[in-house]
Order: sequence, then structure tokens, then C-alpha cells
Amino acid sequence: MDFTTRMYRIRRTCLEMLADRGYLITEEERDASLDAFKEKFGSAGDVRRDDLTIMASKTDDPTEQIFVFFPDEVKVGVKTIKTLAERMRNEGVQRAVMVTQANMTPFAKQCLSEMAPKYLIELFQEAELLVNITKHTLVPQHRILTREEKQTLLDRYKVKDTQLPRIQFNDPVARYYGMQRGQVVRIVRPSETAGRYVTYRLCAPRVVGLAAGASHSLALLRTPSGSMVLSFGRGEDGQLGHGDAEDRDSPQAVFALVNRGVSLVACGAEYSCVVSTREKQLWSWGWGDFGRLGTGDCKDVFVPCPLPALAGRTVASVACGDTHTLVATDDGQLFSFGRNQSGQLGLGSIQDSLLPQPVLALQGKRVVRVACGAEHSLCATSDGEVFAFGWGRYGNIGDGQAQDRHLPTEVKGLEGVKVAQVACGWRHSIAVDEQGAMYTWGWGAWAQLMHGDRNDVYIPKRVAAVSDVALVAGGWRHTLAADREGWLYASGWNKFGQCGVGSNDEVVVAPQQVQALAGQKVALIESGWKHSLAVTEDGGFYSWGRNVNGQLGHGNTDDCNQPTLVPPLTAGSINVDALNLAARPTVAYSVAPSDRYAVVPESGDGGSGDGLAAASGRDEVPDANRDAKRPKV
Repeated sequence: MDFTTRMYRIRRTCLEMLADRGYLITEEERDASLDAFKEKFGSAGDVRRDDLTIMASKTDDPTEQIFVFFPDEVKVGVKTIKTLAERMRNEGVQRAVMVTQANMTPFAKQCLSEMAPKYLIELFQEAELLVNITKHTLVPQHRILTREEKQTLLDRYKVKDTQLPRIQFNDPVARYYGMQRGQVVRIVRPSETAGRYVTYRLCAPRVVGLAAGASHSLALLRTPSGSMVLSFGRGEDGQLGHGDAEDRDSPQAVFALVNRGVSLVACGAEYSCVVSTREKQLWSWGWGDFGRLGTGDCKDVFVPCPLPALAGRTVASVACGDTHTLVATDDGQLFSFGRNQSGQLGLGSIQDSLLPQPVLALQGKRVVRVACGAEHSLCATSDGEVFAFGWGRYGNIGDGQAQDRHLPTEVKGLEGVKVAQVACGWRHSIAVDEQGAMYTWGWGAWAQLMHGDRNDVYIPKRVAAVSDVALVAGGWRHTLAADREGWLYASGWNKFGQCGVGSNDEVVVAPQQVQALAGQKVALIESGWKHSLAVTEDGGFYSWGRNVNGQLGHGNTDDCNQPTLVPPLTAGSINVDALNLAARPTVAYSVAPSDRYAVVPESGDGGSGDGLAAASGRDEVPDANRDAKRPKV
């Protein structure tokens, strides 16, 4: 098939798809012949993909519009995504379809995820649109119900939508019709006995975001009516957001955040943050000492608390360390707050900050990604540069020295490399460039740098064992990396099975493939101090590692050394109604840490089990084998 004919067929399928979704497409345009296409767009290889762009309005609501883009780049990257998003912003359009020649870069996909729900861009490859699958004789008739028709159906049969059979979000027909989670499709099949057979299927919700702290976890669920944040694990400091100090061994929805349009979630050691792009708001809660919550004081907070200092700003990236927080806005500004004894706020001093402060040293740079270790910070700019600041005595700053830095310092060894992703472990640093090359540096005593040894590294060193990296996550002393095929690898400290390799060997020195997820494409990963989380492309939610506080969400407190499915958070098994019922309204209250706990650092090698040695600025690291809670006064 020649190029012109190929593009003609692809564009025709797109026009048919829009018409079937209820957009205004004229018959003349939809049924245009190949000759008419050539006359309009050229022939003999003269067709430019950019010229094929489609813009259409909904038949029943002309203000609801959609773009269809055909990028010229063979492999679409972040720059193209941002250019198209800017065009959507200028035109006031919030939804688009992008037809690509090949797979996008992982970081471009991540960029799309972070843009939702403000901009919804669906992805199709050209090969998927050469034919209209809904016209195949073996594909039954599908029709998306309106909200009124859905409610009538539920009332007629006296059922809830969660009781309906499911259709996966990534089902080919669901993608063709642009189904959103919570919509119901009517499917009519021919029947030899009844003439026809009618069934209804619900587009199932799924987890779209993860975060893991010292001993607790967050999951972001996209629901039919908006979003839901679920938390589980240790709740002693209010980090679960349920208004009490109790642990949860199963996921529970945070009542204050139901349907608030949450788009990003993050965990610190014993606190949590979430962002709503829709409401332009950031909430924080949990352990509040040193000002890590950004609320203006040091009180613990047991339900999500909005940050007035950042209200009205669109947040592009947020990261939490042990006791400090970084926030990057969509215009590239960087803010920091919390503990600063090692300069981890990048303000040029060692004075803590109870409120968000702009990092003035990076003015003129557009910060797009941030990451926090225990007491050090990383950020990546739109130009692919990486800056580090804070505690650096294991080389985790990446400037070749073993010194703290109080101001953002450009990382050495990455010259000529455009970094698209950064992550931190407790005392180590990770960067991934646009080509999927992974670099690590810093503390390596537990083989967490993935270099197959236990050495510290003072400038970024490329990881040879894993290539084409798409996702990375740094734990306390272990690291996870997933490649573009979806294979997951792990190395580092493994006493509690947090590497997921099916054993409890003390250390996994050389990166090993996580066999329990073999054959499944990993779409999201996250590491806590001693536990790990992952979501597969088909919506499976898995967790493994330390579970003494229920941070794996298994309904028990048993550790697990290989990925184990969490049904309440797995697509097809998620019961939104049940989760909503379990979310209880609570009365917000806060308590000063000095009124609840006596912080008593232990002497000798180790420190307290929850990281208080690190918080005090000493060089020792907490005892890795303890999960002791802080003693109450």
C-alpha cells in the first residue's frame, strides 16, 4: 500500500470514529474518495501529516470540541506533546486524539498522564486505524449509553453500575468509542434462538497513580464521577488522612478528597501530599514537624489540609522526602518547604521553612520534574539539566564531592544528556534520559545503584544491566526499574522481600527480573522504605515487601517477597460504591508533635527505627530491622 492510500484510510477511520462518537462530521467529508483526498492533501508522497489535523464539535454541544493530530515525528517525545497541548490551550479544546507512527517515548506517555484531567489526549498508532474494527462482521454492535439511559437501565433492573459486567478501558472497541470510566456500553449480538442478544458492560475504573512512604501507601483511582485517593498502612501520625491515628491494612478512601479532581499523589516518610489540577490546589497531612506540610506551623494534621500559599497555581510535579517537600509549578517555578538542616530546600541556608519558598537560584530555569531523598533533592529542567542540593556525604549530589550543597548544583557527568526523569532513594539518586539510559549515583552499600557491586558513586554512572528504561523508583535501600517492554527489575536491600524476587536474601547485588510479573507489562511503579507497589497495563495492582503496618493493602500484616495481587485496587474488581461507603467524614484536628511524642534519638550505630537519626542531621542511619513507633510522652 502506498503512503498516500495509507494516510487516506487512516484519516477516513478517524472521521468515522468521530462521527460514531457524536461529533459533527459531514457525509461528504467522511465518505470522500481517494481522488478527493489526493486533490486536497497531495499525492505521490507529498502528503504532510500536519495538514491532516481534524477539529470537530459535538453535534449536541458545539462548545465541546476535539482535535485529531497526526505528528510528523516517527517517535513522539515530550516536546511535541507540549506543543500540541499549547495549541489545545489556545483553542480552548480539552480533548484530542493523537495518531502516531510508532510507540511514544515513555516520558511522553508520562507527560500525557500528568496533563490529565486538564487535557485528555488519546493515543492510537497508525496501524490500528488502517481498518475500522467496528465494521468487521465478527464485532457486534456497540452503543454508549447517555447518562439518562444509564440511569434508566439501573432503575429498571434495580442494580448498581458496579454489578454490571465489565469492559476494560483499553479494549479496542472501548478505545474506538473513547469510553470513559463509568460509562456503560450496550452490545447487541445476533442469536440463533432469540434473534438477538443484548448485554450491557461498564467501563471499569482503575488505579492511575501511586505513592509510598516509610510505612504507608497511596493509590489514586479515576472514577466515573472524578477521582478517589485511597490510603493504607501506618496511620500513627495522621498520614492516612482519615482523621485518626489508626493503621489500615486494606485500602480506604480519604473522604475529604473524594471527587476533588486529584491528579498527583506523593508520600514522605510519615506524611502525604496530593494535587488537584482542576481545583489548582495542593493538600498535605500527616507528621508536621519542621514545617514539612507547608501549613505555616509544625502541628501534625490528620485530614488533608489545603495550602493557601500555593492556591491558584497549577502544580506539575511534587515530591516528598523524610522531612521536606518540593513543588514545581507548570510555569517552571520551584518551591520548597520543611526541614533544611542540610540545605535540601536549595535556599542557600540551613534554616527550616514552615511555608513554601521560591528557590531563587533556579530562576530562569524551567523545572519540570522533582524528586526527594531523605535529606537531598533533585530537579530536572525542560532543557534536560539536573540539579541537586542537600545532604551529599555519600556522593548523592553527583558533583564528584562528598559534601552538602545548600544551593542547586548542576550534576556532573551528564553533559550532552537530556534527562527526562529523576528519582531518589534514601541516600541515592537516579536519572533517566530521553533515550531510556539510566544513571545512578550516591550510596551504594546495599547494591541499590544497580551496578552489580556495593560501592558508592560520586558522579552519575550509567546502569549497564537495564536498558530502554521507562520507569524508575528509589526505596530506602533498594531500586526498581521497568523497561519499555514492561519488564521489571530490582536490586538492593531485600530482607523483607521488597525487591520482589521471591526470596528474602539480605541483598540482591545484580539487578534481577521480577519473575512474578513476567509477561505482564508494568505501567506504574513506586517504592517505599521497605515495600514496593506496581500497576500493570491491564490494571492489576500488586504490592510486596514489608507489611507490619498493612502498607501492602492485603488485609493482613504478613510480609511478602513477591508481587501479590490486591483485588480491591485491581481493574475489574474495584467496587467504587463500597469504597465510597467506607469513606467516613471526620472532624479535622491537629496536635503539636511535642504534645504527643518524646523524640529520643538512640545512641550508637543505628538511631531510631523511624528515621529520627536522619532528621537530627547525624551521619548514622536508622536501624533497618526495626519498625518501632516513636515513644509517646
